[in-house]
Amino acid sequence: MGVQFAVWMTADGRTLSDAVESGAGEDGAMNEFLGGQFGDQFAEMMGEMLATLEQPAMEWLDRCNIELGP
Repeated sequence: MGVQFAVWMTADGRTLSDAVESGAGEDGAMNEFLGGQFGDQFAEMMGEMLATLEQPAMEWLDRCNIELGP
């Protein structure tokens, strides 16, 4: 799973936390997807789970000398 998340993060150019955080706000895609029920609380609820998923992905990126972003 770490490799898969590393691929997604590389394709998007940002971490999972950044992607969820940017999409969790009032105008974000996650808020729209969830029917406007959670808003900013979504990013907070997902924080611990994302850290667990990001750690192995970041280890793969580090091993391959891949940096995220432009």
